[in-house]
Amino acid sequence: MSEIKNNDKVTESKMISEIWRVIKKYYLPEEQDGYWAHLVTDLDEIYKRYPTELCKYLCLSVSQYLESKYRKGMHI
Repeated sequence: MSEIKNNDKVTESKMISEIWRVIKKYYLPEEQDGYWAHLVTDLDEIYKRYPTELCKYLCLSVSQYLESKYRKGMHI
C-alpha cells in the first residue's frame, strides 16, 4: 500500500477544508439565481486552486448534493 506524501496531505487537507466551508455557506439551498451562481463561482475558484480529479469530483458532488436537497425541499 502506498502512502500519501506530507506535501500532498497538506494540499488535500486545505482543499477539503475549503470545500467544507462552501458546504456550510450554501447548506440551505435557495431558489434565487444568485444562490446557484455564487455556489458555482465558489466551487470553480476552488477547482482553479486545486485542479485535480479529486477536487473535480468533490465539487461536482457538492453541487449535486445541494441540488438534490433543493429538489426534495421543493417536492420536485
